Amino acid sequence: MDVKVDKLNEEAIELLKGELEKEHSPMVPATPIINYLISKCKCDENFATRIILEKKSLKECLDYVLQEVKKKLNNRNGQIPDQEVYDIAETYYILDEVVIECTKAKVFEEMKKKANEIPQAKTNNTVTVKTKKVVKQEKDQLSLFDF
Repeated sequence: MDVKVDKLNEEAIELLKGELEKEHSPMVPATPIINYLISKCKCDENFATRIILEKKSLKECLDYVLQEVKKKLNNRNGQIPDQEVYDIAETYYILDEVVIECTKAKVFEEMKKKANEIPQAKTNNTVTVKTKKVVKQEKDQLSLFDF
C-alpha cells in the first residue's frame, strides 16, 4: 500500500472511532459493528472512501441496521447472525443516499397504511383502538337485533 492509501484508511478509521464516542444506540450494538467496519477499512480503500463521505454517519448507519433487522424479523423479537448485521452496516455505506431515502419513504408509507387500517372510535376526548376482530364482533351482535 502506498502512503496516500494508508492515510485514507487511517482517516476513515479515526472518523468511525470518533463517531462511536458520540453515538450509542440502545437497540443496536454499535461497538462490534464499528470494529467490523474498521477491519473492512484496513483492507479496502474503496470502502474507506465511502466511510469518509460527508452524507454518511454512524447514527444513520445504526438506524438503517435497526430498520433492516426489523424487516428481516417481520417486526418481531428475535436474533439474526452477527455477520448479517455487519453486512447490513456495510451495505449502508455502499448504497447511495437516494436508495436509502426511497427505502425509508416506502417503510413510512407501509406503516401509515397499517395504522389507517385500524378503525378508531372517539369517546370523551379519548381514542379507543379496536381491532378488526372486535369491529366484526360488534357488527355481528348488531345484526342479531335487525328485524
